[in-house]
Amino acid sequence: MKLHKFFLIALLAGSLVAIGCGDSGSSNGGDDIDPNELCNIEACAVDSEVGRAAKAVCVDEINDCIATGELTEAQCITLGTETCTV
Repeated sequence: MKLHKFFLIALLAGSLVAIGCGDSGSSNGGDDIDPNELCNIEACAVDSEVGRAAKAVCVDEINDCIATGELTEAQCITLGTETCTV
């Protein structure tokens, strides 16, 4: 199941790259990437204190990773959403 989600995320991120999401000056590197939506999966989608905390960590990881520019956006999304699938 986790491998399926990884490929789905990679496909989504690849689509964003193909469409083009240049740096528009936003905090996450582009207006097309919404970490809040991307992190709305599995454990992070649960409406509980733990679920909301996990989602906040996921969003922060994606935004911070994209801001550093050390990884691609797809890699940052994969890294951040791992928080939700553990």
